[in-house]
Amino acid sequence: MDIVCLQEAQMDSFSDLLKDVSPVFDGVIQNVTRGHNVGTAVLIRNSCKLKLKRVESRSRALIATLEDKDTENNLYICSVHLDADKSTDPKKREHHQSQRRSQLKSLLKRINYACKQEKQIIKEAPILIAGDFNMLRENPLNELLVEGSLTTSPSAYVSLRDAYLEAERHDRFSIPVYHQSVLEGGNDIGETASNEKHLVKTYKGGAILDYIWTSDEVKVVDTLLYHPDSSTVGTEKWPCHDHPSDHLPIGIDIDWN
Repeated sequence: MDIVCLQEAQMDSFSDLLKDVSPVFDGVIQNVTRGHNVGTAVLIRNSCKLKLKRVESRSRALIATLEDKDTENNLYICSVHLDADKSTDPKKREHHQSQRRSQLKSLLKRINYACKQEKQIIKEAPILIAGDFNMLRENPLNELLVEGSLTTSPSAYVSLRDAYLEAERHDRFSIPVYHQSVLEGGNDIGETASNEKHLVKTYKGGAILDYIWTSDEVKVVDTLLYHPDSSTVGTEKWPCHDHPSDHLPIGIDIDWN
């Protein structure tokens, strides 16, 4: 992994985390307000060709402009954690949906601003937005992200794609990286000869709430499964001793430069 997007990273222990992962990774966490003790963060592998050029904190997102050390091309990475919705009250659910819509509109507006700082048009920029969106695939906001209609400004228009959903639509399965092991002979082997797995859930409740959205300038080479339960139907008793989070990690291999 070259880039890791984190949500609900502990503010008071992030410096300790960086010490634990250095010298392999360096990273940055968003500036939070109102006494919040968690935030979104981005880790970057020191050996990769990307360097952190600029960063901006929003209430529910961290926007990082990364620069290729060789080509000086920019990649825009966003780690997000949108408003949660656990209420059964219709009015409260409508409020949370409105909050997520506003958060996404603000995010796209600031991504557009980041592109302008680099004298780049947003619809021609390589953009990756990853994190906990706290909404199901059938949520209308997903379609608005695809259409690029969350913004009313033509100059800020950008169409995004759900990496895992696009893989399924094109009959491409995800790679179960947790099956891979290195034999004494140095060869990689999987439990099965063919890969026939799709992402089924990212949250303990059995739903997909976490997504990776990419712009047209980012080619998704492969989608990855980091945990065997990610391709099985059903709820889970997370967090627990063996799995300290109520979410599962997701990931993709990209070609953008």
